[in-house]
Amino acid sequence: MNKLTIETYRLRYGDAADFIWEYKTRCGGSKLPWVKTYNNIRGRCENPKVNGYSSYGGRGVKCLITPRHLKETFFRDKAWLLKQPSVDRIDPDGAYALDNIRWIEHSENSRMSMLNHPKRVLQYVEFRECLFALVAKFKWNQWILRRALYKVSQECGKELKSLAIKTPQG
Repeated sequence: MNKLTIETYRLRYGDAADFIWEYKTRCGGSKLPWVKTYNNIRGRCENPKVNGYSSYGGRGVKCLITPRHLKETFFRDKAWLLKQPSVDRIDPDGAYALDNIRWIEHSENSRMSMLNHPKRVLQYVEFRECLFALVAKFKWNQWILRRALYKVSQECGKELKSLAIKTPQG
């Protein structure tokens, strides 16, 4: 490791210097995390040949940010403290704009995007309706259903509190 280079990084990036240094050496390139993320965002939003374009640019999601915006938010959200930082759009149907992005853990971002996926939500709703039918048919206690839904909701990343659970009319 070149001491002069890491010291330059410490002067330039402060607390984030070690993270950025490790990121660049691990990824084997000269790209900073926000530059690499910016290139990925632009590809998903603007290039129909890129995998994932149909979920972003194909749906009308625009890239209205620059690498400088991503750098600002990287330091604003202290993304260097995260294990695997990832950019999240606060409004999933909105554009990548400065007021609509934040850096969060990749695992949390993946979990939230799974919940926003219409097929997954539909599968969850269908499963819930199936459980209600079983309660009606076998005269299960409502609390058995709540426990079963809670287990499923943890897997789906939902909280049971947000569900309006009512006993089925049999």
